[in-house]
Amino acid sequence: MPRTDGPWNTVWMTDGDKLNKAGRAYSLADARVAITADLADASKNFPFRVEGHVFHQVIEQTGSHYVIALVDSGWLDPADREVKLTAQLPGDWSILDRLTGRTIGPMRNGVSITVPAGALRLLEVRDATKSPHR
Repeated sequence: MPRTDGPWNTVWMTDGDKLNKAGRAYSLADARVAITADLADASKNFPFRVEGHVFHQVIEQTGSHYVIALVDSGWLDPADREVKLTAQLPGDWSILDRLTGRTIGPMRNGVSITVPAGALRLLEVRDATKSPHR
């Protein structure tokens, strides 16, 4: 039985032809809409919001220190991608580019970041009141 005691508490199952949630079968088209809605709702509980056409992963180091990977997801159409990064946690969040060592600055009301075509950005994000960049 899948665990539902963590941040993901909606369980989708498949028999290979149809998807099911809570005993209700969904066609593939209907499941896509429902899963997208479930993901959008659950993303409100994430520590950071990433808006833009990129693959992203948020890795918690501690409650006041995260690493965010942003990757150009356009394998067939590589291009510079604009991303807006916003904190959904309280704090004075500051961003450092882990690859270049350059400070990007505070996140206060969100920050725009460019992910170069065919490349990635690794960002170190810290709550400056608890764990400042060194």
